[in-house]
Amino acid sequence: GPNDYCNCKLCKPKHDAGNNGLSETLFPFINRLAADFPNKIIRTLAYNITAAPHKGISILSNGKKLRAGEMMPNVEIMFTLTDNDKSKPLSTSDDKKAILFRQYIDQWSQKGMRLFVWDYILNFNYYLFPFPTIHTIKDNFNYFKSKNVKSLFIQSSSMEQSSFSELNAYIYSKMMWNSSQDLDFLIEEFCKNFYGNASQEML
Repeated sequence: GPNDYCNCKLCKPKHDAGNNGLSETLFPFINRLAADFPNKIIRTLAYNITAAPHKGISILSNGKKLRAGEMMPNVEIMFTLTDNDKSKPLSTSDDKKAILFRQYIDQWSQKGMRLFVWDYILNFNYYLFPFPTIHTIKDNFNYFKSKNVKSLFIQSSSMEQSSFSELNAYIYSKMMWNSSQDLDFLIEEFCKNFYGNASQEML
């Protein structure tokens, strides 16, 4: 909410400048940081209130100005897909959040940004509840590739057991390596290797 971050006389005008969440505050700051450390990759989150590119200029410590939405070349944007409908491919979903995310990804990719996508494949309310992401993998990965996404982080559970955790680990790893593979073949291959004589029943 609006009271969860600084609203002092320096920060609040920046927050409000573009009606763009905290983008107007965060990204110009990240640009200054990146300009001061040109040999480092500065990764930052485009996450909910910072999902959209900023609309204001960035003034670097050397006085140079960057245009609205422009980022330093050594900045990597980690774009996070939080609450879109995961049962539908992002590229074609009519879910309102997916439509908005596509607009944001387009805006970032058109600016030639280094894009890193962070997506989720489990239900945080109950880890064992089936979460319908397997059959959207191929479409989503190819969509990300078309938008020049260079890196992916797919969040599942770690210590706790979650729905289809072994299958997800296998399929996502295979598809991240090569998203042109046949998904049904990979699922069948996993079941054969993991369940042995029970593979057909599990499949």
